[in-house]
Amino acid sequence: MADRNDNVVLGANEEAARKKGHNILPKIISVLLAFILWFYVMTVESPINQEVFRSIPIEVLLPSSGELSIYSGYNVTVDVTVSGKKSDLNQISAESFKATADATAYTQAGKYSVPVDIEVPGGFNLVDKSVNLLSVYLDAKATSSVPVQIKLTEYTLAEGLELGGDNDIEKSVSEIFLSGPKSILDTIEAALVTVPCGNVSSSIRASGNVQLLDAYGSVVTNPYVSVGTSAVDVRIPVFMTKEIELKVDFKNKLLNSSNSKVEISPSAVKVRGSVETLSVLEHHVISTIDEKSLTADKLSIPLTLPEGISCVDGTEAVDVTITHTGTTTKILSVEDIKVVNPNDFKYTLSLDTVNVTLRGKTDELSKISAEDITLTVDLSELKEGAGSVTLPVKVEVSDTYAKSVYELGEYNMVVTVK
Repeated sequence: MADRNDNVVLGANEEAARKKGHNILPKIISVLLAFILWFYVMTVESPINQEVFRSIPIEVLLPSSGELSIYSGYNVTVDVTVSGKKSDLNQISAESFKATADATAYTQAGKYSVPVDIEVPGGFNLVDKSVNLLSVYLDAKATSSVPVQIKLTEYTLAEGLELGGDNDIEKSVSEIFLSGPKSILDTIEAALVTVPCGNVSSSIRASGNVQLLDAYGSVVTNPYVSVGTSAVDVRIPVFMTKEIELKVDFKNKLLNSSNSKVEISPSAVKVRGSVETLSVLEHHVISTIDEKSLTADKLSIPLTLPEGISCVDGTEAVDVTITHTGTTTKILSVEDIKVVNPNDFKYTLSLDTVNVTLRGKTDELSKISAEDITLTVDLSELKEGAGSVTLPVKVEVSDTYAKSVYELGEYNMVVTVK
């Protein structure tokens, strides 16, 4: 059972708690009233404040004639101090201002001090600006062109491959046309296109932006230089080297492994070409030989390769030796000469007989005679009074021997049309 003193302490505590509760409510009301008053002052009765807006770009206005351009004085910025209600100042930024330097009155190249004007948003007053006069160098506007240079970066090549050099790279344009201040154009030596290539296993097609370079390789930047082409498309070939076999073909398919042996020296060459071309090329036909025109069994044939492929081992000519097996030659004097004469011309032939050289299997040639050979001269294309004309003589072997015997060389006849 609590004694009297305990009751007194409890009563005092309860009284203090009751008084404290009565004190909190007025404090809360006071804070709310203070906030409302502050909000009213800031929005309705906002005080006039000042604020600085920095790095506002100055636009230089040029004469409309287009004959002048800016040599220097561009890329300058201005800091602007304005006054206004604080609540309004919080709503604007540097982009809300426009700074200009009006150089439209100047028509000659030279250096000028041009006043800087600031366009301030409504409701604000201009207090100060960091630049009052802008030094502007005006220069005559000129045009020029510079060569395109390609720089290859950030690449790895598979083993045995190599990137094409400057002379191999194909460009959509080889030069870039420029216009702008003459003093700036005179310093520009080239247009650089940088192409990152990555992992390279075949030829590359890419596009790169143009950077203008001076004679020292430094980048030239001037907003008043106009570039005719801002990007260049390029094709960068990737090359490989390999050895390919050399072969010959025969026009009439009369020589083959059953009746001849063909030796080629060198039998293979080392060549360089694009990956796309060489990866599918296993051999190269250096010549298609007309067996009927062969006058010798040893030939020296200049080495010509497909476009884009070059020989890297110095080979310029290939020796071809043809050894005939199981065949021989025979000469027949043929008197049977047919003349095709649809226009019924009067004519004379320079020869009554033609000596025809034949090649074929030895046993077949022992049987063949002049009666198995037909010679034809065609006058169809001649006109009356053509005079003496040299025409080819067509040689035909009878069906009995046509698959194993053929003529060697070409034959001509002088025909005189009266």
